[in-house]
Amino acid sequence: MRNTSRFIQRLCVVLLPWLSVAAPAQDWQELSIADIMRGYQSGEISSEALTRYYLQRIQTLDQQTGVNAMVTLNPDALADAIAADQQRAAGNGTGALHGVPLLIKDNIDVKGLPTTGGSLALNTDALQGARIGVMRYYTQEVSIDPAVLALFEQALEDLRAQGAVLVENFAIAGFEELIQNNWCDTFQDDVNLYLSQQTHAFASTSIAQVEASGLFLPSLGSDLKDSIDNGRSNTQCPDLFEHERNIHFRETVLSAMQDSGVDALVYPTWSHPARLIGDNNGPTGDNSQHIAPHTGLPAITVPMGYNADGLPSGLSLLGPLYSEAQLIGFAYSYEQATKHRRAPDLSIRKWE
Repeated sequence: MRNTSRFIQRLCVVLLPWLSVAAPAQDWQELSIADIMRGYQSGEISSEALTRYYLQRIQTLDQQTGVNAMVTLNPDALADAIAADQQRAAGNGTGALHGVPLLIKDNIDVKGLPTTGGSLALNTDALQGARIGVMRYYTQEVSIDPAVLALFEQALEDLRAQGAVLVENFAIAGFEELIQNNWCDTFQDDVNLYLSQQTHAFASTSIAQVEASGLFLPSLGSDLKDSIDNGRSNTQCPDLFEHERNIHFRETVLSAMQDSGVDALVYPTWSHPARLIGDNNGPTGDNSQHIAPHTGLPAITVPMGYNADGLPSGLSLLGPLYSEAQLIGFAYSYEQATKHRRAPDLSIRKWE
């Protein structure tokens, strides 16, 4: 974040909830960054108007309903938006994100705000002739929800319809062993270091103090205690990209892909639907934690549909080193063909 503009840094967690603005066209709900930039260039949209529009949606859909997905609102963002409009009018608007309101996940530090917790790929024919290895480990060797499995099988048919050549039953030798015990437990050290470096008034400076204070969600209690009781301190972790174990994992995956002549691998992002808040015992099945984080190989997730309860599922594509542009093309081709992405139902109703 340090090399980005002040506007992007400060606007990333949006803004002043008491401002109001006349509702624009409904089209604003699903604007892409490219749409926004075209609107700026044509004069149909301004940073100020767009920011006010998003603020009103936050107030109506997030704060009034008690959802509170927006943890922090940046008090300077509207001023930054007005400044961006002025800069653009003077011919000084630069960068593909100039004047674009952003949201940042709350576990990423943003200058001036508290923390609590680009390629363009427009080729819809990118999948034509692409060889995709189907990771059947995630449908045959581990538990998977029937609805997720059905969506995955349909996704495979959709990939075929876009010209992809599917290599069924793609396997990685010793995969079960390769995915075991790969994480280096630095959680306690990392959080303690973060808390100790905060200049504003924090009630706690260590995980142990947080646990003793009781100021945490009840559902996190057992995990917090476990991190204290079983977490290691002063942990020395190797460079995960250069470590011998990770190199072996990466080379094994790449060798299997090369032997099968595949351009990418495909698998369900999660094997089960999302759990309810507070449910720490239901099945998880987060398949995205296995290969990419420990090999450095790029991966991308794209919507692959919804179950009967309306919960979304994702399709993951993983490729060899430096294949990001190709993966984005594959994902874009599938996304445009299936159009699974839909605006969420945010109609006001009583939340129980």
